[in-house]
Amino acid sequence: MRIATFFLIVLIGYGCAAKKLAVDNADTLLGHQVTKRIPLYSAQKNELGKDIDKFLNNQKPVAQEIVPVIDDMKLENEAKLEEHYKKLENFYRKIAKDFSNVMSKYMAKLDYKQQKEFFDEVEEENRQIVQKDKEERLEEIEERLERFLGSINTNQKQVITNYGDYFMEQTNKRVERRRKLHQKFKHIYAQDISPTTRQELFQEAFVEYQEEGLTSNKNLEILKKLLPTITKAQREHFRRETQGIKDILSYFLQVNY
Repeated sequence: MRIATFFLIVLIGYGCAAKKLAVDNADTLLGHQVTKRIPLYSAQKNELGKDIDKFLNNQKPVAQEIVPVIDDMKLENEAKLEEHYKKLENFYRKIAKDFSNVMSKYMAKLDYKQQKEFFDEVEEENRQIVQKDKEERLEEIEERLERFLGSINTNQKQVITNYGDYFMEQTNKRVERRRKLHQKFKHIYAQDISPTTRQELFQEAFVEYQEEGLTSNKNLEILKKLLPTITKAQREHFRRETQGIKDILSYFLQVNY
């Protein structure tokens, strides 16, 4: 379930003008990401649009809580790093849970034809995920790091390289978790139950999947290994990036969907 973080990735990955445009059109962007995976009929798409607007407006208290955490992030010591990481991880849990509830509502309504299209799409996504080799995966990790630190040095590249096997293992485990989740979905669809009960079961499956992904990663461990290698220039770059994210979150708080 990566759709819940799509909006946050947009905020990180583009310039200020593009970020503001993304915020203004967040409802459309999120709707597109959902309907890429869940085939919906026109009436369902219209209803989804209203639920996404509600979801975005309901996330504003969370965004308000995130702002001071981001403002306090300076990459100075392990204790602070761990404190900030855990807070952001909890924010992610909240956002992901809320958005998976939206997803569950519409998955519960899919007819047989829509279900088949959905499973074809997610299996194609699985195939695309496993096609990436270690080198491609390491390049992706380095690019993500560069968004926050600017150019990364030899020591930082070595830290990432040392975790190469781990990243590949995580990719394989992610696909295993996805396929396990999709089998649960098929089992839920096979049951003669009400749409409400079906939605509740989908929501439970999503939350379990998200928790498994969070508890099995070494993100914090890797960040702690990188911390001593971060230069003054990189801290300044990080500060500019976090200030930009804070400004965009403040802008998000002003937009009414």
